[in-house]
Amino acid sequence: MFLSEALMINNTITTLGLWGNNIGENGAIFICEALKVNTTLTYLNLLRNNIGENGAISICEALKLNNALKTLNLTSNNIGENGISEICEALKENNTLTYLGLDKNHIGDGGAISIHELLKVNTSLLSLSLQNNDIGDNRAIYIFKALKINNTLTTLDLWGNNINDDTKTTLRATWNGKLFM
Repeated sequence: MFLSEALMINNTITTLGLWGNNIGENGAIFICEALKVNTTLTYLNLLRNNIGENGAISICEALKLNNALKTLNLTSNNIGENGISEICEALKENNTLTYLGLDKNHIGDGGAISIHELLKVNTSLLSLSLQNNDIGDNRAIYIFKALKINNTLTTLDLWGNNINDDTKTTLRATWNGKLFM
């Protein structure tokens, strides 16, 4: 709570790393209240904080209003398919975030559909990391269909998903960006 209050009046801090602090959904809610009004924070790392789906939803509200944040790492937060869906909807309105880390969030094939829809319209994301998210062949191909429309994304990390070698070869041949699988 004190950190949230400090971020609301902050006009100098640009980087905040809170990885591994287990702030949970309540901590995420406090941080996001600050993000709604903060104009200087450009980098936020919330890796391994167990924010869950509800914490992700609070982040969405902040992403709709915040015009400063460029890098957001939400790796290992148990966000799930619904949380990813909400984040993707919020990022359709956000035009400043350039990096999004969503590794190890159990987004599965349902989350991959949301990623596809986001990539069709988002024009600010340059790099997206989706490592170890149980994304299968068909949904990986679906994500790549959105990349035919999206001219902004330059790096996509799908390492550790359920994508077979034939699909990997096909995907590498169809996209000119940096691809990690």
